[in-house]
Amino acid sequence: MIMVSSVLNLVKRHLGKAALASCLLFSTFANAQTGNPIGGYTYLGTYTIEGQPHYYYLSNAGAFWPIANANATALGGYLATLTSQEENDKVTTWVVGKTGYAPYANSGDYQNINIPWIGYTDAAKEGTWVWANGENCSNFVNWDLETPEPNNFESGVTENYGTLLTFNTTKLGKWNDWFNDWQNRYIVEFGPSPCIPRVGNQGCTLGYWKNHENKWQGYT
Repeated sequence: MIMVSSVLNLVKRHLGKAALASCLLFSTFANAQTGNPIGGYTYLGTYTIEGQPHYYYLSNAGAFWPIANANATALGGYLATLTSQEENDKVTTWVVGKTGYAPYANSGDYQNINIPWIGYTDAAKEGTWVWANGENCSNFVNWDLETPEPNNFESGVTENYGTLLTFNTTKLGKWNDWFNDWQNRYIVEFGPSPCIPRVGNQGCTLGYWKNHENKWQGYT
């Protein structure tokens, strides 16, 4: 069996850095298909949507939301789109299990790095919340209605980006709008969406990774 590292070295010698970069990206892409390790990220779990497996990873380091979104896209995925209560609950449980972040009842630190970014944003148009990857097939939302959210709470600052609250209270798994002054961890999702029309190489259809020509493994 030829080791992956040997193949990458061969590519580097004969085809150059550009081809090597493509191979490295495909290697990350292939790892994500099976929940294998990705450098800088912790594997959370797998959830099936419309018969297709979706894989979720949590960044080990924090980033501002736009950087987190760009990083997710560069990996061949996208910031998590939580489009059902079941998916939301599973991802919440995974995150809490990996971070161990669960403040006592009736407390919580919104500024904690372990309150991860998700792909929900109204940066393009204030008050119009959309998923960053273009997905639009679900009306599910899980805002924290106690506060209530979204509320642009911070005076003089527009909170344009969604976070998944991991308080061990009634807020567990609820969403909060947050502003781009904090570098939080973020959830990357890999998997096809039936809700994004394919336009050139910027969208996708069933069986395709967003921004990649590669068909989802096992999809026909």
